[in-house]
Amino acid sequence: MAGSSQRKTTALPKKAAALQKVSAQRKTGKAKNPAHDAQPHASLSDQAYGAIRDALRLGTIRPGDRVKERELATRLGLGRTPVREAIKRLAVQGLLAQDAGQGLVFKKLGQRDLVDIHIVWAVLQGLAAKLAAQNATEVEITAMRILHDKLTGDIKTNINQALRIARRLDQLIYQASHNDYLARHIGQLIDTVGLQSSTSTFTIAGRAAAFVREMDLIITAIEKRQPDKAEKLAREHNEKGLAARLALDLTQEG
Repeated sequence: MAGSSQRKTTALPKKAAALQKVSAQRKTGKAKNPAHDAQPHASLSDQAYGAIRDALRLGTIRPGDRVKERELATRLGLGRTPVREAIKRLAVQGLLAQDAGQGLVFKKLGQRDLVDIHIVWAVLQGLAAKLAAQNATEVEITAMRILHDKLTGDIKTNINQALRIARRLDQLIYQASHNDYLARHIGQLIDTVGLQSSTSTFTIAGRAAAFVREMDLIITAIEKRQPDKAEKLAREHNEKGLAARLALDLTQEG
């Protein structure tokens, strides 16, 4: 019996023998850390996810385009596995949809979708401003004012820079709520809406200047520690942003 057992062991396939080796290493504490081994792969997945989001934001991938895993992998210079994982993340965020004729596509939001998203976003944005009025540090409030002053100047001379400053100012208010879960959920909603169009509402006459005024009122309420007022102003700001987005989309469709 001992001889028969030995013959079976030597006849094991290489893969099975390798598994036995790993098992033995684990018993002696010499096995590699699976979490450590997965880190490079997770990084590739993050790269694929970020690259696809950038392509959506820049318009090189457009809502309604078919999701082609192999084509995306070739375009990004990555393997299909990290691209597949990135696609799953996009699906969880509601950025993909099933089309009867094409299969999986990058989702195009309709006006009803935008309204539904903004209903939730307005509530969360108002809550973030309210919490910021209660929790923001003096350093954070000073940073808001510095960004707002820069935004006021850039809005007249450099619209692209103004857009970047506006996003940073929004994010700073969300962070000043000191509620990471809230900030994360708002970020996901912003991504869902923002990745749908490469055209900013700042292109609408008067919208950029109105944005500056609205943010000034919100920051002032935060400075004065007026949480209810900050919440109300932030929700109104969101509603005006929705109206501008719907108007812009109708113009583009026309």
